[in-house]
Amino acid sequence: MANPFKTGMYGGVDCFAVTVEDRVARVKKFDRAQCQAALALDDLQKSVERAIKSRLRMLDKDASTQSPNPASGMTVELEDHGQDFLEFDIRGRRIVDARPFQADVWSGAEVINETLQVGDHIEFRSEYSSGVKTLRYPIVAIRSLRPGA
Repeated sequence: MANPFKTGMYGGVDCFAVTVEDRVARVKKFDRAQCQAALALDDLQKSVERAIKSRLRMLDKDASTQSPNPASGMTVELEDHGQDFLEFDIRGRRIVDARPFQADVWSGAEVINETLQVGDHIEFRSEYSSGVKTLRYPIVAIRSLRPGA
């Protein structure tokens, strides 16, 4: 995986967060793969390493306390790549809502995965596509289904 502290490009040159403050702020939104990639870096400050290990413990705790079964109901938050949907509510192996947009597109899609965990990609089947498709955005958080969803 590429350096997870990459912030973008400026004038054709890769730019990275290098200060402790900037790196710790970014770690708060890392998924498991980004944490592992960051731990493999040679120039990692000790306090950033502690923040990454803390984030990994939090991801482990979240994964163990959440229902990983899409049949029982859950809300999954997806990694933001500028897409129009960031969260899915799943109940009975079906997407029942999407936020902030495209609920009408995603509602009713069947979730194929038997279990879902942070870092997984959702496999689905919908009326708008043939066969099983894999969503390109990984799951970054799993929560209990919100009341009324």
